[in-house]
Amino acid sequence: PMKLIFVANSLTDPTRETLEEVSKKTFKKLVRLLDDEGKEAELRISAEKEGSEFTVSVDVRTFKNGSYFTKATDFDLRKAINECSSELKTIIR
Repeated sequence: PMKLIFVANSLTDPTRETLEEVSKKTFKKLVRLLDDEGKEAELRISAEKEGSEFTVSVDVRTFKNGSYFTKATDFDLRKAINECSSELKTIIR
C-alpha cells in the first residue's frame, strides 16, 4: 500500500484540507499504477504559498518502479495539483 504524506506548513487549515482532499482524489489512479505489490511506497505532497501563488511538489518513492519528482506553481492550488498528477502519469507510462 502507498502511504500519502502531506507537508504544508505555510497553509491555513482549510487550504490544507483542500490539498489533502484534492490530492487523494487526483492521485488515486496514480497510486493504482504504482502499486508496489505489498512493498512500502510513499507519495509525498508538499505545498507552499508564496504571495498569491501555490507551489506544489510531489515526490514518489517506490520499491519496484523507482522514484519520481515533479513541481508546479499556479494561483489555483487545484490546478497545481492536477498539473503534477498529469506530469507524473506521463512520466510513468
